[in-house]
Amino acid sequence: MPERLALLELRMWKAYYRRQPARLFGTLVLALREQAAISLPRAVYAAALLTKGPVGFARSSGD
Repeated sequence: MPERLALLELRMWKAYYRRQPARLFGTLVLALREQAAISLPRAVYAAALLTKGPVGFARSSGD
């Protein structure tokens, strides 16, 4: 289902640029569950790790 993955990816990019880390995290959990077919606890753990970097980068001032 490439269309579904594209939709989820678009939602993740929007959440990133709108500085909505909770929405980014939630959408990433959905994408991991659907695409990688992993359990909810593993998806939550992986999403937490994968969300940490972009959120920190988005908050940086560039200094």
